[in-house]
Amino acid sequence: MRTRPIHQVVQAMLSLSLAACALPPAAGPVPGDALPNWVNARNAQADPKAPAIEFHSDRWWTQVNDPALSALIEAALKDSAGARAAAARTAAAAAQLGIQKADELPSLGFRGEFNRQELSKNYYVPPQFGGRPLDIGQTTFNASWNLDLWGQQRKAIEAALGELKATQAEQALVSLQLSTQIARAYVQLRYAKTEIAELQRMVDLQAQLVSLQQTRLDLGLDNGNGLDQARDGQAQTQQQLAQAEGLQARLLAALDSLVGDPAITQAALKELQPGLPAPLLNYSSQQPIALSLLTRRPDLVGERFRVEAAAAEVDAQRLALLPNINLQAYLGTQAIGFNKLTQADSKVALLGGVVQFPIFDAGKIRFATEAKRAQFEAMKAHYESSITNAAQEVITEVLMLEQYKAEATKLDDRSNSLKRIMDRAQQRRTLGLDSAMPAIQSELAYRAQTLRGLELQLKSLGNQIDLVNALGGGFQMNNIQGDAS
Repeated sequence: MRTRPIHQVVQAMLSLSLAACALPPAAGPVPGDALPNWVNARNAQADPKAPAIEFHSDRWWTQVNDPALSALIEAALKDSAGARAAAARTAAAAAQLGIQKADELPSLGFRGEFNRQELSKNYYVPPQFGGRPLDIGQTTFNASWNLDLWGQQRKAIEAALGELKATQAEQALVSLQLSTQIARAYVQLRYAKTEIAELQRMVDLQAQLVSLQQTRLDLGLDNGNGLDQARDGQAQTQQQLAQAEGLQARLLAALDSLVGDPAITQAALKELQPGLPAPLLNYSSQQPIALSLLTRRPDLVGERFRVEAAAAEVDAQRLALLPNINLQAYLGTQAIGFNKLTQADSKVALLGGVVQFPIFDAGKIRFATEAKRAQFEAMKAHYESSITNAAQEVITEVLMLEQYKAEATKLDDRSNSLKRIMDRAQQRRTLGLDSAMPAIQSELAYRAQTLRGLELQLKSLGNQIDLVNALGGGFQMNNIQGDAS
């Protein structure tokens, strides 16, 4: 059999290794900090003097100036299970970053091995050792250092850092969601309390109306239809009252659950008077959307960091095709017989290195790189879609805010008309020019309109809470910390 000269074998191996080092391309660019073109086009048509649509405080509820709401949110954020879980995920990501950074540095360890062993007399062991028990010992200090010449480890650190920052953004997202859940339950509770007060007054008025209709029937002034209608109206209002009282009980339970301590909830709501809180936000569709939306929404920030981490993972995977050099060393003693371990002649030492690189792996590393690249492209596309959706959410909520303002204006016009009718009816009743029935009926009509106004206020406040979410609740980018050094 004809053999190849050794230099030909080495040359073939080098050729194969160089072919393996033909790296796949790096990950594509990460989307820049820019709003979609359609948002920029809309901003160009906005009022140039109007301030941008953005929230300026990372504790958005303090801008509302509602002590009860602030007390509820602060208490919930102080000891929330969701917040603790998010903090634990952040701690885990920070630990993983520490592991990746540690792999970049030299490692040093100690190994001690002490065995009593009997070797075969009928094997390759020399006669002086075979067939009898021996004490074998070894003590060494071992060191290794991956030189990371191509930056594969640095890319792994970048990926771990991106994951850490993403989990920090998720912490802010958990806090934002909890604060807006409490705000929504609080506003609905204020509505239910106010609705109950209005409905109770309406039930009292309808009781008077039933009494008057009964008197008319007794006097033969009515055929009974008026009494039936009065009783039907009273029954409907009593049904609404029962529903409102049930809603109030459920909302109180929801707040207790969100806050975590019924005593805190009761203390915050103890002096609460009927009536809805003041508007939380006041924006116009003529205001532009600020570019800071991309850094003030924790969900967008978290996605952006994960896209960057995915890009780093692509690069770390592709660099696995390059030779890896790991320096190794040890210093210690080895001996047969524990009493000889400390003798100078038992000293052992090594200083060298290991070079590893794939020659043929059936494309495993390249396929793994392409899988990472596909994941990166999918995450990048999703991030770009999230930016579009976020901007659309802001626009939708602002337009809804304007719609509710327009509806409130028309509703106020009718409320004012009904108020004037009610006042005149009360005056005629006081002067004895009319019976009590027109005054009661006009007040019932006015209070029914008042309930419609409360419903519209509730919708508007819910819309404003949605806008708080859409604007990121004033999340600050400087709350994200990390160090890849």
